[in-house]
Amino acid sequence: MRRKYFAVLRDQVRSKGWKWLFRQGTRYVKILLSAYRGRTLTGPVSAVIALTYRCNLSCVMCDYPNRVRPDRGEMTTGQIKSLLDEIAALPVSGVSFYGGEPLLRTDLIELIEYARQFGLMIHLNTNGYLLDPIMAERIIGAGVDIVSLSLDGATPETHDRQRRREGAFDKVIDAIGHLRAARKSFNARTKIAVTATITPCNIEEIIQIVELARRIGADCVTVFEAQELETLPNAFTEAEKTQLLRINTALLTLKKKYPDFIDNSEAYLQISRKILRGEETRLKCFAPYTDIFFDPYGKIYPCDPLLGRNKPFGAFRPGQLKDFWYSKTYQKKRDRLSNCGLCNHLCHRELSLVFNKLWFLPRPRISPDAINTE
Repeated sequence: MRRKYFAVLRDQVRSKGWKWLFRQGTRYVKILLSAYRGRTLTGPVSAVIALTYRCNLSCVMCDYPNRVRPDRGEMTTGQIKSLLDEIAALPVSGVSFYGGEPLLRTDLIELIEYARQFGLMIHLNTNGYLLDPIMAERIIGAGVDIVSLSLDGATPETHDRQRRREGAFDKVIDAIGHLRAARKSFNARTKIAVTATITPCNIEEIIQIVELARRIGADCVTVFEAQELETLPNAFTEAEKTQLLRINTALLTLKKKYPDFIDNSEAYLQISRKILRGEETRLKCFAPYTDIFFDPYGKIYPCDPLLGRNKPFGAFRPGQLKDFWYSKTYQKKRDRLSNCGLCNHLCHRELSLVFNKLWFLPRPRISPDAINTE
């Protein structure tokens, strides 16, 4: 399990007790049994809501701002609360608020507080640009468990070039400081995580980014390469793949030095290494059982990569989410993704690696070929 989630789990056990932990453990067992039986027996571990595709930055590796549909309108506060009601009833263990840039939603804190009443673990992803001292206090005060902030350069020049906005580097560095101060003020256990997305723009600075994240007081850092999106291939040349292998080696070394700080597991780094080398890799993807994603307009996706490629499974209809999750239609689409190798997306790959330790049937060969989900 990734370190930041293990730390949150430990805090949850302290506050909610061993009965709560037993219920969570039972969910993981049911997920494994679901995959064996080909019929889901429980809700997902995580629900992710992309509150908006709007963003105050224009990152080189992201096409989400181009998906804004003013003619349709994002889900309203009431609609998202209704969605949270049904997410909690599935049930799930946690919810992530995602973007675009979720801090552009004026109802963000209200939605966090609403989700919190269900006892869900709350995860917030942000670029940090709008996270001033007041917002930091509101986020920590609302009870967010993990705040992930994007840091894509060890220097202002690199980060601002990748994020395509001058001053973005200084803003995210300040945001981490504001969160640390607010956490101390509230005596909170909120984890402050840094995420570094590797692209050709910053490939030379990845190890320096890790060291910078330590110096500025982040609790952990996650590193992964940009994934393919609907209109952006985010591809690497062979020379860049050689650089990625060197980065991988350096991260494995740093993992031994900073085991609690590098959030990538050693198993994830090793399998990424095999993929970069072009070696045969066999792994069953559990994402369609462990996760459910919603875009700002209520479309439903089984994983982040298919959200990135704008390939929905369906659409949210009030009062119907639980039936849809357990339906034969959804299960049929899960089955089609059983040998999916569309991505090396860290969040899904890490959890799948945990389940694969207990998967004794043949594992499919990871393939870059896209699977039609229409």
